[in-house]
Amino acid sequence: MDNYVNLSSSDSVEWSGEASHHPSGSSSPSYAEVVPITFNMIYFPHLQPPDGQSLKLPAFATRYFNVNMPFRTTLIDELQYEIPVTLQKMDACLEITDGWAIFRDSHGIKPRDFFVFNLFEDHSMEVQIYCPCGGEVLVFPSRGCHTHYFHNSDALFQITRHRPTISSFLLHADDGISTAARQFTSTNPHFIRWMTIMDFSRPLMLRLPVPVVQFLPQECRPMTLSFGGKTWEIICSNSEHGGVFVAGWKEFVEDNNVNCLDSLVFEICDNDKIKVEIFRYLSSLGL
Repeated sequence: MDNYVNLSSSDSVEWSGEASHHPSGSSSPSYAEVVPITFNMIYFPHLQPPDGQSLKLPAFATRYFNVNMPFRTTLIDELQYEIPVTLQKMDACLEITDGWAIFRDSHGIKPRDFFVFNLFEDHSMEVQIYCPCGGEVLVFPSRGCHTHYFHNSDALFQITRHRPTISSFLLHADDGISTAARQFTSTNPHFIRWMTIMDFSRPLMLRLPVPVVQFLPQECRPMTLSFGGKTWEIICSNSEHGGVFVAGWKEFVEDNNVNCLDSLVFEICDNDKIKVEIFRYLSSLGL
């Protein structure tokens, strides 16, 4: 059975492929009275359904939608324009279908964009869009691209110090990381590696997780790692086939006595600067 969401006190949403404008004076209880539930995700196309017509939400978001599926609702952007969509349950996850492709194309969504979903009582969702530079996207010329995305090409890739108002910008965390590392938060993009025996094979290099490969520019470039008040110059070699930290990584590991089972947090603070936190396995055992 299809469910139509009531976004105002009198009018229900009509299903169409066009965006509509959400009046600022709406009497919707979800906007006027209820504090929304907020969850977020990073958009990686290679992790989404291959047809590109739907958006798979994080598995944990399922618990926020206590409704019969399929369920019709709307996505609302920061300009208060609405696009009707359908929520479908696929395996253990929810997918936004039907209108998702319209929303994606009309807002010029790019790989690595960061979505903040504000879920209201009627299950309508306001979507805030941030590009990897950290700026919130508010302008959509011709509703086909967003102008804030000033690093469309890798040559112009930038990470600024102006971060979105989100609790944490986690790109990836390995299974097995320590509890202390799992509690790390930062509004800078960051990822967490759990060092295994494979990371100490020769030649010594650090292989980057797929989401990090997708996030960083695809090129070979020098970067600076900082830890304990010191810095190390490394080379980050990144392409569509994978990414690694090479030249200089061996010195970082040896100088800082990085061991198997340690958890390392890599916080991308600037275009070519990464701050490292080391959570040592032996310390977690009280040794």
